[in-house]
Amino acid sequence: MPPMSPMRHWTDGKIRCHIFTCMAALTYLRILENRLAQAGIGQTAAAAMESMRNLHSCFCWYAGKSKPQWMIEEPTENQTDILKAFGHRIAGGVLQKLGG
Repeated sequence: MPPMSPMRHWTDGKIRCHIFTCMAALTYLRILENRLAQAGIGQTAAAAMESMRNLHSCFCWYAGKSKPQWMIEEPTENQTDILKAFGHRIAGGVLQKLGG
């Protein structure tokens, strides 16, 4: 385990909270990497998040519609694989659950 010395925390409660937050984030990253590995995607969590960060969306308000709609651009092949690993897809600019 890497050394943990929160630089901006002095009280025990804040230090414990900082360590808990770090451990929760590390756990999340490991879960993400395990899901990617199970789907056969040989990427780190950081690489997958960077790829998904480049998936752009826009907020569209069409004439005659009462509500605006989020539209997502067509994902790259890598982004499609990542979405599929987490049970989602993009169809017609809309994020959808697979099998749902």
